[in-house]
Amino acid sequence: TFSGSRTGSLYLSSKGVNLPFDSISLAATTSNSNNEVASTSGNYLSSGTGATGSPGMLVEINGTNLSDAQNPVMAPMSGNIPTTLGGAQVYFNGVAAPVFQAQSNQIISQVPYAVGQNLTTSASVFVRTVHTDGSVTVTNASPLYIANANPGIFSSPSTPNQPRPWPAMNAFHQPGNPNAVVSIDGTITAGNTATITVAGRAYNYTVQGSDSTRSVAQGLANLINSAPDPNVTASLGGAFARVILTAIQSGAAGTGISVAGSTSSGATITVTAYTGSTCCNVTPNSAISPSNPAADGELITISTAGLGLLMDPATSAGIIPNTGQPYNGVVPNVVQNNATVSATMGGSTAEVINAGLPTGSYGVYQVQLIVPSNLGVNSNTELTIAQNAFVSNTVTVPVGNAVPNAPAPVPTTSTPTITSSLDTPSPQGGDFSGTINVGGWAVDSRNAISSVAIYVDGNFAGYAVYGGPRNDVCAVYPSSIGCPNVGFNGPLDTTQLPDGTHAISAITTDSAGNQFTSSNTFTTSNFSGRPSSFTIFADQPGPQSGPFQGEARFSGWAFNKNSPVLPSGVSVYIDGQQQPGTATYGLSRADVCSAYGNEPGCPNIGWSYLVDTGQLSNGTHTFVVKVVAANGQYAFQSNSFTVANWTTANPITVDIDSPSAQGGALSGTQVFGGWAVDTSAPIYDVLISIDGVPYGSGNYGVSRSDACAATQNPPGCPNVGWNVGVDTTLLGDGSHVLAVSAIPLSGTGLTVTRQFTVANNSAAQSTISIDLPGSPSTVLTGTAHVAGWAVNSTAAVASVEVIVDGVSKGFATYGGTRSDVCAVVGNFPGCPNVGWNFGLDTSTLTNGSHLLTVTVTTAAGARSSQNASFMVSNTLPAGPTVVTITQPASTSNPFQGFANFSGRASSTSSQIQSVSITIDGAPYGTATPVQGSFANGWTFLLNTAQLADGGHTLGATVVAADGTFNIASAPFTVANWSDPNAMIINIDNPSSSSGPLSGEYHIGGWIVDQNAAISTVSVSVDGIPFGNASYGGARSDVCAVYPNYPGCPDVGWNAGLDTALLANGTHTLAITGTTVNGQSSTTTTTFTVSN
Repeated sequence: TFSGSRTGSLYLSSKGVNLPFDSISLAATTSNSNNEVASTSGNYLSSGTGATGSPGMLVEINGTNLSDAQNPVMAPMSGNIPTTLGGAQVYFNGVAAPVFQAQSNQIISQVPYAVGQNLTTSASVFVRTVHTDGSVTVTNASPLYIANANPGIFSSPSTPNQPRPWPAMNAFHQPGNPNAVVSIDGTITAGNTATITVAGRAYNYTVQGSDSTRSVAQGLANLINSAPDPNVTASLGGAFARVILTAIQSGAAGTGISVAGSTSSGATITVTAYTGSTCCNVTPNSAISPSNPAADGELITISTAGLGLLMDPATSAGIIPNTGQPYNGVVPNVVQNNATVSATMGGSTAEVINAGLPTGSYGVYQVQLIVPSNLGVNSNTELTIAQNAFVSNTVTVPVGNAVPNAPAPVPTTSTPTITSSLDTPSPQGGDFSGTINVGGWAVDSRNAISSVAIYVDGNFAGYAVYGGPRNDVCAVYPSSIGCPNVGFNGPLDTTQLPDGTHAISAITTDSAGNQFTSSNTFTTSNFSGRPSSFTIFADQPGPQSGPFQGEARFSGWAFNKNSPVLPSGVSVYIDGQQQPGTATYGLSRADVCSAYGNEPGCPNIGWSYLVDTGQLSNGTHTFVVKVVAANGQYAFQSNSFTVANWTTANPITVDIDSPSAQGGALSGTQVFGGWAVDTSAPIYDVLISIDGVPYGSGNYGVSRSDACAATQNPPGCPNVGWNVGVDTTLLGDGSHVLAVSAIPLSGTGLTVTRQFTVANNSAAQSTISIDLPGSPSTVLTGTAHVAGWAVNSTAAVASVEVIVDGVSKGFATYGGTRSDVCAVVGNFPGCPNVGWNFGLDTSTLTNGSHLLTVTVTTAAGARSSQNASFMVSNTLPAGPTVVTITQPASTSNPFQGFANFSGRASSTSSQIQSVSITIDGAPYGTATPVQGSFANGWTFLLNTAQLADGGHTLGATVVAADGTFNIASAPFTVANWSDPNAMIINIDNPSSSSGPLSGEYHIGGWIVDQNAAISTVSVSVDGIPFGNASYGGARSDVCAVYPNYPGCPDVGWNAGLDTALLANGTHTLAITGTTVNGQSSTTTTTFTVSN
């Protein structure tokens, strides 16, 4: 059989059954590899347990005892799909996946899109189940091949026991009025003419050298629409370069408008109309069925799965949808270039116009294709789609004569089976405060109730406990399933809500997936709405309080006009969590009583409570004090406060012994050295820079027992010394700044600096002058003239090297006449020809300040240097090669730890070769293309601990293969120790109680950041990267403590750790979270391996 006009597919089926994984190997070769290419779907035949998955694929997992639910439990198809349903959880490579449906023998889940980010070819899948009796079972891990894409078409039998192939599900007629599709192909040659003719009107587009086939298609569409054409409008198809012509009139009036494509003589571009006229007179978007068949030449839509990752057709930027969430990204989108979709219908090629995700979809793709002409009437026309060597299941699609006015499907009528009531809270309940009960009842006449989900103001607040006795309800609904235990109840902490009116809903789901929603409004009054008899005040924390560190004493006063406050009636909450014990109440506050009068309890109405802020994350927190009076009345007072423990208590110490602060001028090659320790984690790298120019890593691990004795033997002792050799002859005479950055396994480093002086010219007996640029404020543009002179008293000058920001730009021309210099310095060797000149191309530099270094070497080998600063200000002309910086942006918060900078690079004239990165003008390496292509973007990971707190400039320079280039720059701020860390990372597993680990081990925890959503979570052990963890597991418990943090409630992370790769003994696990803005932070823990 054939899957396309130019490709053939051979299908192999095993004669054996129930074979183990990877039993039958598979390979393919050709005798003429230049003209014939053979590829296979994988290295082995795949089926059953060896099935091949793809990023985002919907999968069915079959087994036994997967859930206690004997009937399917369905997830609500709105918002985030839960990762736990019916007690079942599914993990791919340790990543919790959404669960759409769960029952004892089957689970419907989705392969995380993230598996496509690291080019993995296999995944491990297991199911973890928490049973109703509290027991936990975990299945054996099953392997799953992973490919870029492996397509499938949704289908279902139309009659009981119908043999395959089955009819396609959710296949629809054209989306609007009759249409025709014109394809633009071939190669670009300037001066070619591409023509689309509509009903005799020709639209001619002259091809430009900078065009692509897609821009030619866009140009033709613009011509048609700007005319405007009286019969059709034009738009671009999602995939390839196609123009879709849609009739202005519907039905028969819009059908049969002639369409043709042509080109100028000898053109290398082709214009092909897939049909000779617009088609078809059908009911738009109606379901395709035997009574409403697809027509020849019609553009139809089918529903599919497994098509893999996406990209933006306009920019080719990669798109990685969020797993388990409705798609809300770029539309139209298309599958990526390495997995384009082809289709075969009735044995003929069906041209695919678009294949991508529609808005709101959970992994269900839509493929638009043109029904081949002349298929004839056939209610069982076979259809397959293919991506590379992977071919979908075969389905059938009815094809026949167009039905102009298809009757609407007969709606099915059914009586709702669920009845529910949300009794409390209600508008009649008055003002609510503190933790209240959410209660009501739900009955179902046909199915068991499986869950009652509570939502407040549209946000998920948790599941109520279902099964409380409600005899009163069952007296009214005596035949309901589950009677009399049909009540539900659950706690709601209203202190996490602002005072005022709120909407609350209880969504009841039964075992068949039916849902019913009951709603109420209610009012909270925790803070401003306290009883008028109460007066409560918090002195600390107050509006003027600064950041708190260590143990902080919070205090204030409170009284009630009607009744004294109970001695143990003051309790404290931080971020919604009640703190141990109660505050001390009864402290003398005569000042308050003097102002308010002799209130009950005066003068002993003060309260205080000791808070250990070391148990809290750095950042902003909410403090609530609850006061209860003897008459039972109570009220709350809420204040915010900031914790900033690590901003002044850095656990890292870096010492620079040499060069010393009191040392003299240096010359020649020097050894700089010192020591570095971290009280919480070993140091794994020491980075050196001079004047902002990176010099790489120093030698770390020198024995320094003296340092360890002074710092109480922190991790890594006694091998905590560092040293590095520095050739000072490459530095200009004068003052310089050495920066030493210690990077621990915890990831948060510290940089210290030391100023030192270089004086090589006197030792080398050389004198170097830089006349141009003349001052640090000198502005250079374009190719600038840089000049000066150099002499040596004992030997002739052999070379003059020009260096900018630590990068050599070449050698200057030496030997210019400078009689003025020789008249002053004397008749030195080479006089009077001691001038040097150099043309510096500043267009390759970012705008801003730069450091020029001129290094002179004499014939005798003596070397010395001189520095000068200058400014660059260029306006680059528009060209074919462009680079932009997405991150950092003007809205970025100050960066801490590792920052993931990013942007885009493109060229219309040639392939992008590289994107190089500078920080404050100094080179810091090259950026990494996204998914192997700069067309998808670039990223660069920077450890900001190497930089001083304050403002910096990121520069990005793109170079294409034809030599064209472009430069972009963006300012950013570093605040490693001057701002509190906005990120909170927790490692739940392993913990101090985990004991020795062995085999495959699940690690997990949660991460939140108050400023931005988390984008990636990386794992390292003993400083060695172990890949990325899965992020997005539901952790409502965490978000109850940190409400409204970005990403809530899906802030959990999970990963699998193969301890067989580690030696027995103690290891350090480091978890690094990175936000969408590029900020990162790291937390570590230790664990023991015993295999």
